[in-house]
Amino acid sequence: MKQTDMLGSLLHFLFCVLVGLAVGVPLAMVGANSFAHIAIYGSILGAIIGMLAGYPIGVFIGVVLFAKLQKIKGSIMWALGATIIATVIFAAVFELLKFSPVLLWTYFFFSFPIITIIGFNGGLKRK
Repeated sequence: MKQTDMLGSLLHFLFCVLVGLAVGVPLAMVGANSFAHIAIYGSILGAIIGMLAGYPIGVFIGVVLFAKLQKIKGSIMWALGATIIATVIFAAVFELLKFSPVLLWTYFFFSFPIITIIGFNGGLKRK
């Protein structure tokens, strides 16, 4: 792998994380305000739901935007499918295996961009 390919991949990853956070954090704030009146922990629940919904959407938008800006060929449908699969895997791991929350959130923030980028690049037809 060339150094420029590695740098491009790292920039793609970082761009996806930043766009994911740019979409996820405002949705977490909206969720916190929306659920604040429901129960004692309504704000926390709303913030978690907002981040769980917003971050994958932001990562998908980041993959598509970076690809358009850098003129990278890839499959948007495969990227969308990969994002959905990553969300389902996260929900299953979170609910069934009852891992440490630190491990789960690390998986959440790092695996979504990686899986979505792999899906975006994996949809290409090879010769």
